[in-house]
Amino acid sequence: MESSSPMFPRNGKYKKSAANILAALDRLPNEKALRIKKVVLADEKGVRGALYRAAQQAGRKVVTITDDDFLYVWNKGE
Repeated sequence: MESSSPMFPRNGKYKKSAANILAALDRLPNEKALRIKKVVLADEKGVRGALYRAAQQAGRKVVTITDDDFLYVWNKGE
């Protein structure tokens, strides 16, 4: 059995960060983005990957975009 199967959920080092971002998104109104300074993220790409996995597991879709200083995250509308 593969270790990525539902019986063995992935518990990576960015799982808590992803969960915190999703919780913050729950408190935002639709069409509003969460803005996170890149300097507070240990590994932007790792956090983004964990965020997408956590969102997929929760049955929701998020969108991310970055510029030189910030990571922006918002809920994808239907």
